[in-house]
Amino acid sequence: MTIDKIIVIGNGSFAFETSKIASLYLKNVEVYESNMDSLVDLSNQYESIQVDYHRLAHKDITKELKEEGQSCLIISALSTYIIPKEVLIKENVVAVNYHNAILPYHRGRNAEAWAIFDQDDVCGITWHYVDSGIDTGDILFQDIFEIDDSMISISLLQKQNACALNHLPKVLDRVLKGQVNSNTRHDVTLSRSQQLHLSKDRPNGGVLDLTWDGAKISAFLRAYDYRGLCYLGRASVFLEDLVYSWKRYKVTKQVHPYEVDRCFIDADKIVIEKGIYLIELLKCEGM
Repeated sequence: MTIDKIIVIGNGSFAFETSKIASLYLKNVEVYESNMDSLVDLSNQYESIQVDYHRLAHKDITKELKEEGQSCLIISALSTYIIPKEVLIKENVVAVNYHNAILPYHRGRNAEAWAIFDQDDVCGITWHYVDSGIDTGDILFQDIFEIDDSMISISLLQKQNACALNHLPKVLDRVLKGQVNSNTRHDVTLSRSQQLHLSKDRPNGGVLDLTWDGAKISAFLRAYDYRGLCYLGRASVFLEDLVYSWKRYKVTKQVHPYEVDRCFIDADKIVIEKGIYLIELLKCEGM
């Protein structure tokens, strides 16, 4: 099938950059941005690159896609909108999705946080065809990189997004030629199951477990760290029969391990000493 039109579904800068790259391949590019997700109207930016831009509710996006008559490639670009089956079965539609994980691991939402919480040594990105499942379609391209024990969720997400955009041109080349390239699939084995993460799911239900070792506590804190953005909500900890939250945290690795693990309250902070880890939950308050 010859593609006559590219439709980008997403919001924010990632969808904008995706549409810029797509417009190098076809002049006929449209962007559907869900007004449920969007905080900013980007009409002026899209006008500057001559890309049609629409802010629509999910039901209206579905209506537009069902009525689309041209042969089109739909690019799901970090979108919460799930392309329905009645759109995917149309003969004039091909759809691809960017997922910020090495599929089949960490399908679903907030993959960057789950990778950090699960203490994965590697992470990456996947471009894949869209089928009726969630993040289950044939893989077009994957890239992989190591993540260290200082990475926080917002930094990992930014690194993944940059990686995905960098590889989008080769993905478009393959899609427009109707290819599935299994040579770019990475056969890594991670320690966790291939479960689906829903938007309501949060690492350990949002509760820091003081029985964890220092490395796991650090992973939990970094998984929730979006530098002020509450993508996962506020985490909490139970201590001395009370529930606390915190505004900041600090993780320090000591040269020598503590002789005894302990946890205590010091003014407005909670101090956790575990192995070689000194962890401070700062500006704590009861919930």
